[in-house]
Amino acid sequence: MDQEIQNGIPLAVPAAPAASSSTASGDGSGDSGGVRRQLGELLTATGDQAHQVVDSLKPLEEQLEHLLDELNSTLRPKIEKPVRDRPLLALGLAAGVGLIVGLLLNSNRRSA
Repeated sequence: MDQEIQNGIPLAVPAAPAASSSTASGDGSGDSGGVRRQLGELLTATGDQAHQVVDSLKPLEEQLEHLLDELNSTLRPKIEKPVRDRPLLALGLAAGVGLIVGLLLNSNRRSA
């Protein structure tokens, strides 16, 4: 068998089978080499397309990361200041919202 390396993964691709009586008779038993070759080509094409998709997503990932950093730097002070000024109010508000959400989720289970 010939060894080909695809993206660091060795692929076993058999050499083309010699013409035999079973191949000549047309029963299709000699087609496994062709099928394996086609599967190897499909694997190569799929790997190439996956790399292209990853490369096209990198700028979007960087842009999203920049936007999230900017959002964090602008919103964090606006949220932290009221919480630091009135911690008991913030705690009561968070507990109240949690209680309401819990009751709503629990009531859906009972009715189902």
